[in-house]
Amino acid sequence: WVNWGWADATSGGAYTIEGLCEGNYIVGSAAERYVPELYDNIDVNDWRNATLVYITEGQNTPDINFSLELGGWISGTVTTENAEIIWDSLVDAYDAETGEWIASGWIEGEGDDNYYIYGLRVGSYKLYAQTAYSNYAGEYYDNKSSWEEADPVEVVAGEGTEFIDFV
Repeated sequence: WVNWGWADATSGGAYTIEGLCEGNYIVGSAAERYVPELYDNIDVNDWRNATLVYITEGQNTPDINFSLELGGWISGTVTTENAEIIWDSLVDAYDAETGEWIASGWIEGEGDDNYYIYGLRVGSYKLYAQTAYSNYAGEYYDNKSSWEEADPVEVVAGEGTEFIDFV
């Protein structure tokens, strides 16, 4: 059994997660355009080393604070050769040096034909696009078939790296 909760922060940054059972928790924070993190400045991809927070049922556990770093983002489209958007597309971002998966983005529709991968640290990423239900082959950016050939994409804090498109 996994117990979890969430809360939106106020404009001043305060939050309260209620209704948790007593026990240890991994606590994290995320906001669009910021790099998500776990309590005690732990990277979300390093969750096995997270600092656990003990919750006593019915009591407040204060001072579980976060200071998120402004991140960058990558966006673009995934289309067929006929320039038709492939709606079930998923684009994964991997650390270009380590190969570790970092984040994903997908085309959500609703008038926007782009995928977005938010909250990326400054650095270099390799991207892989694939589809969930269509019969299109996956590929690395920029029209590459392997990790070794894939062109890295640079991310700058507070800025978008746009037009990283797949066909």
